[in-house]
Amino acid sequence: MKPPPCKLRGIHHSAFVMWDPVKTVPFYRDLLGFPIIHVITAKGWGQGGHADFAHVFFDVGNKTCLAFFYYFGVPPRDERSKTFVENGRHTAFNVASRRELLAWRNRLIQAQVNVSPPVRHELVESIYFTDPNGYPLEITRAIRPMARKDAVDAALTVRGLLESVTIGANSAEDMWRRKARLVSRMNESKGRKANTTLYILDMPEFAPMVEAARKQSKLSLTHHKTHFEVNAEGAIEIKRSVTGLGRAVWFGALTGGFVGTIERFDDSVLRIVPARKTSASG
Repeated sequence: MKPPPCKLRGIHHSAFVMWDPVKTVPFYRDLLGFPIIHVITAKGWGQGGHADFAHVFFDVGNKTCLAFFYYFGVPPRDERSKTFVENGRHTAFNVASRRELLAWRNRLIQAQVNVSPPVRHELVESIYFTDPNGYPLEITRAIRPMARKDAVDAALTVRGLLESVTIGANSAEDMWRRKARLVSRMNESKGRKANTTLYILDMPEFAPMVEAARKQSKLSLTHHKTHFEVNAEGAIEIKRSVTGLGRAVWFGALTGGFVGTIERFDDSVLRIVPARKTSASG
């Protein structure tokens, strides 16, 4: 076979599954000294039966990350845990451009390797395949550089996650509600009178969500240093078709946090309605 059309540029991240984030996060962040620089949270990729998750990225130096999936509601000895471990544990290699990513996909196809189409996950775009032993592999390219806002947002996400797991609530919805309260305090927006709120990280990948909210007269939009705050007296409803987002980013739409109750969140619509009560504590 001809030499590769372009060069893989080291490892972007190696990923594993964590069963106890309350112990795992301090171990890598505080004991080993790896700062958390990004967290992806999503409603199960939108796949039936897939658990909601938080994907925590630690910077281990030399532009390389160690990443851990936490799957809500999946204990270590659950019948699904083996599948999540097999799929979640992988190594991702870097390429410098989309052209190189597509060239590698074509090379793999020519070698009769079953490889996914390019998938965008917030600030990266990736293809997925397995090696001859069945180990999952990924080739990824950065859509934008990591920013300070990512680290600030990640710290809030992790606080919400650890609070939720510690008290036994242990759900993505509870984590997102707790994060919303932290974002609200950081932005000094506690005085709002809205019944429903959605926080959106101020980064390009989520800009279509902001624009979709901006077009609705019943929604108010406030820009803070790191997040946009969308408020409503009633429901907040955003249609995926209006945003043009791919599924992976779309199902991460709540990652900034929200106040209310998720009435609907599927391939087509995100709808949050006022809550009678919230499970998050002060």
